[in-house]
Amino acid sequence: YPAYDELIKKDSSDTTFNQIWPDAPQSDYLILYAPTFRKKEKTRWFPFDDLDLKEIAQFLDENRALLAFRAHPNEQLSIDEYQHISPRFVDASQDKVENINTLIQQTNVILTDYSSVYIEGLLRDIPAVFIPYDIRTYERGLPMPYEDVTPGPKVHTQSQLLSSIQDVLISPEHLSDKRAHVRNLFFSEVDGRSTDRMIQFLKENS
Repeated sequence: YPAYDELIKKDSSDTTFNQIWPDAPQSDYLILYAPTFRKKEKTRWFPFDDLDLKEIAQFLDENRALLAFRAHPNEQLSIDEYQHISPRFVDASQDKVENINTLIQQTNVILTDYSSVYIEGLLRDIPAVFIPYDIRTYERGLPMPYEDVTPGPKVHTQSQLLSSIQDVLISPEHLSDKRAHVRNLFFSEVDGRSTDRMIQFLKENS
């Protein structure tokens, strides 16, 4: 789609962390946490038995990272309880950042379960960590075999989550070949010229 052109062009965004979150600490990395929507029950954020938000906050401090919560537009989420623990937990809801591409352009790691946001991230080779805590009961179903189209670690504990994020920050090129393979399953053209092709199509068919 033409909207993807701005993702493919690496220098297409001048937006900085501090412009989006002026009160947040200076940071080098952005971790985007964007799970999908569930009708029957609320999404469980950090669905881990070993959950320790203070440990996550310490991890963010040590790595000079922000963790941005991007709830589905149909799901209301208050992050007050998180921000009471650390200013490195930030609001990336649609009300705060309308265009998801603005976030993706700044993101270093995507955390999700079954949301397609990681697929858009593949256009920038952004590593993803997957949290499929309810894959056996997920109400909306999965259109493709999950393991085949999710090129990243699947985590079930906080310890695994933080370890996987740390690995990505140290070696962002890890699994790049697998991400490229999945990207090619979803996108036939990744040259950033979809807008040009759409304009040409309209001219030829008007």
